Amino acid sequence: MVLALVRLIAEPSPQRAAAVRRHAESVDTDGVLDILAEQRLVSTLGRLLLRDPELELPEQAAQRIRAAQLPARQRGLLNHGVTARLALALGDIGIAAVPLKGAVLADAVYGDIGARQSSDIDLLVARADLDRAVEAAERQGWREPELLKAGGLPRLHRELFHDSLPPLELHWRVHWYEDSYADSALARAQPAEDGLLRLQPADELVCLLLVLARDGLSGLRQTVDVAAWWAALGDAGTGAAVRAITAEHPQLERAIATAASHAEDLAGIPRGALAGAGELSRRQRAALRLANPWLTGSRQQIDAEVSLVDGLLAPPHGTRSFLGRQLFPSRWALVKRQPKLRRASRARIGAVRLGRAVRVLSRYALTTKALMGPRRT
Repeated sequence: MVLALVRLIAEPSPQRAAAVRRHAESVDTDGVLDILAEQRLVSTLGRLLLRDPELELPEQAAQRIRAAQLPARQRGLLNHGVTARLALALGDIGIAAVPLKGAVLADAVYGDIGARQSSDIDLLVARADLDRAVEAAERQGWREPELLKAGGLPRLHRELFHDSLPPLELHWRVHWYEDSYADSALARAQPAEDGLLRLQPADELVCLLLVLARDGLSGLRQTVDVAAWWAALGDAGTGAAVRAITAEHPQLERAIATAASHAEDLAGIPRGALAGAGELSRRQRAALRLANPWLTGSRQQIDAEVSLVDGLLAPPHGTRSFLGRQLFPSRWALVKRQPKLRRASRARIGAVRLGRAVRVLSRYALTTKALMGPRRT
């Protein structure tokens, strides 16, 4: 039934609504809501059940969905307001800032500010503006922990925290496979009716697909975002526009095409409509077999599979960077995960790095069954 709901959000047709109703007749609705709750999707997908006048939903399940919607909308209103305030403040000092995901996406593609639960605020700024953006956010009351300042240019974003408002992530790129696409997308962004900058439609979709790939095709949330975006904004020219972007930034092609194929498997959106329908490579097909939308297995094993998907989708000549990210992270990255290592000796850091590599490699060995089996859809 969960998969039927994902497909309904991608294509709100009578046929797909009927498929949801057929599933609802034979499944435990509370069990379905438990699955959605684990992935913070009760307000996102559960609302589809409430909207169907032909579906006789148990009152207990309906109350559970409504109970999830109220705080989600309250949080969405808060996040939307704070996001707008920050983005406009940055714009006033000449820094282009585009909201990513969060309440702004929920309002734009779901038509419900509380449909997409988010715990932080994400803004995309140009690499050259990153330091000034941090300074501006700090004037608004956010603070970057000293520990996080030590590593220089971050892999994706700078993290800042506020005493009473949601955490803030200031991104300078969307994926670590290359470092020019985000600036190009920002240059194409245009003001929306609310005054906030918004990416061009194809750039919005590319960002959603990159986040899906970056998360290792794990869980349902990012796929649901792609599905909702497609239903709201997709058209016959989408795939061609995305292909033009990957032609300009070929290091992202593997990730984008693989994420599009995963969205086809789960949401029923033809891959060609999203990103072209060329043949996938062996590495891409292997990454798809590691996709874990249902988050089965231990947290450690899920993390290892996400890590391995990173390696499989890395662009040509990206192996060294992958090893540094996943097997032998920098001292700063280790200290970020384990602050107690801040004053550790070089020998101690070396031992921790080696131990991590051994653990990750052992987890990779356990992925053999998934790599040899069918996709987990």
